[in-house]
Amino acid sequence: MRTIILGVLLLLIGIMLFIFNHYDFVTFGKIIHVGNLKIARENDHLLEWSPWLGIAVSLVGVFTMAIGILNRK
Repeated sequence: MRTIILGVLLLLIGIMLFIFNHYDFVTFGKIIHVGNLKIARENDHLLEWSPWLGIAVSLVGVFTMAIGILNRK
């Protein structure tokens, strides 16, 4: 039963990786901090991955589900 649940989770994660193939986030860094004077900088970051990664994870999830269904007693 755990194998089937793992397969479903991998399938869902793979679909999400295929649909959302990047993640944007912003970090803030202090440049100058003297008394009441504060100067900060926003750093934009982009984390990207290939859509093929999502397809591969989905296929692993399908095969894991199939093994779990075939081995179920």
